[in-house]
Amino acid sequence: MLLTKSEQKEYYQKNKTRIKETYKRYALRKPWLKTLSNIRQRCGYAKDIKYGCYGGKGIKCFLTLSDLEFLWKRDGAESMLQPSIDRKDVKGDYSLDNCQFIEMTENRKKAIHKLFCS
Repeated sequence: MLLTKSEQKEYYQKNKTRIKETYKRYALRKPWLKTLSNIRQRCGYAKDIKYGCYGGKGIKCFLTLSDLEFLWKRDGAESMLQPSIDRKDVKGDYSLDNCQFIEMTENRKKAIHKLFCS
């Protein structure tokens, strides 16, 4: 059954606490889920603030939830302070062979280096 916008809003208001707690539990079990959501947003949603640097330049997301879980475990992201997804080739798409998890501080350094040294 599909709900109208007003019904969705009403349902959310009535169940806000339960919805947030369920999301937190799920996010703790699958922390890579938020990463996938963010990637899809910046690559596929033209109103996103970062779209121009990603989807607007033709960068696409070919990762699935299971791909991100594999990368998360392969790169040891659970032991990182702030894991961040990184594309090895900045002009390439988000794909299994082009992505890795690294520390956010390292990813920021790479971005600054690319900005001033490219």
